Amino acid sequence: MIEIKHLDIQFKQQVIFKNANFKTCPGKITGIIGKSGCGKTTFLKALIYQYKNQILSIDKQVITEKNKEDYLLHCVSYIDQFGTFFENMKIIEHFEFISQLKKTEF
Repeated sequence: MIEIKHLDIQFKQQVIFKNANFKTCPGKITGIIGKSGCGKTTFLKALIYQYKNQILSIDKQVITEKNKEDYLLHCVSYIDQFGTFFENMKIIEHFEFISQLKKTEF
């Protein structure tokens, strides 16, 4: 389960998220949908970068500076909409590659 509490993101004078909360349902696939420019990518980046006052927890374990590196290595994968990690690979091939590196199934 992924949970974010008190997410505040602002760029200059533009408020993107103000005290937003988010929680996934265990065992369910969660999709993030919306119009272009509504904050989907910014929200997903909140799973990678911690913003001021944000509380991020995975399976009820709060992510801190002490465990953040382990969290990023083992819990999060991010490929942008262009799939530009390796130009010669399709997005599914990125996941297969990371899966082989981590010796886990995706």
